[in-house]
Amino acid sequence: AGDWIFSQTELVIQGGTLQWSDEMRSVPPLTLAQVDLVIRNTARGHAMRLDATPPAELGGRFSLRGEFKQAFLTTHAGQWRQWDGQVYTAFERVDLSQLARYANLGVAVSEGSGVFRAWFDVRRGQVVGATADVALARVSLAFASQPAPVVMTALTGRLGGRRFDGGF
Repeated sequence: AGDWIFSQTELVIQGGTLQWSDEMRSVPPLTLAQVDLVIRNTARGHAMRLDATPPAELGGRFSLRGEFKQAFLTTHAGQWRQWDGQVYTAFERVDLSQLARYANLGVAVSEGSGVFRAWFDVRRGQVVGATADVALARVSLAFASQPAPVVMTALTGRLGGRRFDGGF
């Protein structure tokens, strides 16, 4: 299916509904409304954009975009694990504690809401770097290396990291 999707010049879905069921996390299904998806492909390039509206408790409408190049000698367009590029996501209003139920954020988040934008650098299908602009209120994060959560009234600024030895 991936070869077919990524060999099309353009694929557009407008005004759709997407329901995400994650049985491994044992969470209720997540329904996204007003889903708009555009995928544009060239011989070696792939551009994607997904805009969707989650349930109100999770936040407001968000955007997820990707720009990728596939390896020169890749014979199948759907071999995304060979792609290089960047993913951008923007949440103009998000509750990170709700989002963390459905996505691995890298830290345990029990509280925190506000604006979140992030860029992820991808090499050969793996995230190798990330930069995030955040403006969050009432943040509570738990790190594996610390016994007690870090609690902040606000967290604003730019955070970034690069993978050097197989992990961040």
